[in-house]
Amino acid sequence: MKLIKPAVQLLVIAVIGFALWRFLFPSPEKVIHGKIEALAKTVSENPQGNISRVGNVSRIGGFFHPNVSISLEGFGREVSSVQGRGDLEQMAMGVRQNNFRIALQFSNIRIEVDPDGTKATAFVAAEVTLNDQKEPVVQDIRLGFEKFDRAWLIRSAEPSKAFKIE
Repeated sequence: MKLIKPAVQLLVIAVIGFALWRFLFPSPEKVIHGKIEALAKTVSENPQGNISRVGNVSRIGGFFHPNVSISLEGFGREVSSVQGRGDLEQMAMGVRQNNFRIALQFSNIRIEVDPDGTKATAFVAAEVTLNDQKEPVVQDIRLGFEKFDRAWLIRSAEPSKAFKIE
C-alpha cells in the first residue's frame, strides 16, 4: 500500500509532464495544420478601411516564405505564377482594393514531413467562394512548407492532381 501512492503520484506527474511537453512543443504536422487553418481564416476576412486592408495583406504575406513560388495554372487568370512574397502581397492588395469578398476553406488536409524535419508537403482541397458566388471553386493544391527562422512557411503552392491515398 505504501508503494501505490508514490507510484500513482509519479504516474500523474509523468502524464502532466508529457501533456505540457506536447503543448509547448507540438509536432510539425500540428503546427502546419494550424498554419493552414489560420491562413484560410485570414484570407476570408473582409477588412474595411485602408489600414485594415494593409494589415490583412501583411498577415497573409506572413504565412509565406520570402521566395515563395505559386502556380496559378488552371485558375483562368492572365497571370500564370507569382514569384516572391512582394508579388503575392501586391496581388492580395489588388484583391482587397477591389473589394472582392473571398471565403476560403481547406479540407482533406494531409501533411507529410520530410525525415530531416525542415521541409513538409501538405495536400489540401481548397474551396474558394468569390463575392456572392453560389458554388465554391474546389481545387486540390500541393503546399510545400519550409522551416524558415524557426517557423513553418509556405515555400510553394501548385494545383495538384487527385490525391494518392496510401
